[in-house]
Amino acid sequence: FVGDASDALTRLARLTDALGSDSLFSAQAVGTWRPEAAWKPVPFEPDAPEPREPRRNKPDPVQALVRWEESLPCPRPTRLMPQPEPLQVRVQRGRPVQLNGSRGWERVTRCEGPEVLQSDWWRREGGFTRTYWVVQTGEGSSWIYQEGVRWFRHGWFD
Repeated sequence: FVGDASDALTRLARLTDALGSDSLFSAQAVGTWRPEAAWKPVPFEPDAPEPREPRRNKPDPVQALVRWEESLPCPRPTRLMPQPEPLQVRVQRGRPVQLNGSRGWERVTRCEGPEVLQSDWWRREGGFTRTYWVVQTGEGSSWIYQEGVRWFRHGWFD
């Protein structure tokens, strides 16, 4: 929100009145490597605390997160799908070269990666190992991954 804390609370109250309190939420990070499960919705607090004084002589957590994200082999998408959608992909020398999207088969014009995410191998129901790529086609830039022999689209970049 642009403005002071009272402006933000007023806008939040208006949205709550218009859409209902169950329609608005904030995202809270969850400790998992599985991207689609890495956050959970939490309700907005109507009595938000007043902004605190800036912390002195302590690292800024936002700047630390930005530096960490910039160091990743692949950036994270701006729109993450709740459930990855199956995708047909043609591969050449281990890299995606064509995707079968909404407009049929399209050539990949840019490809970054791979980035391998794996976790939960210790759980009874099993873990996952995914090889992620950022690809550009005529449809736009998307975040895709391969798990075993299957491919999925997991998000879009704006």
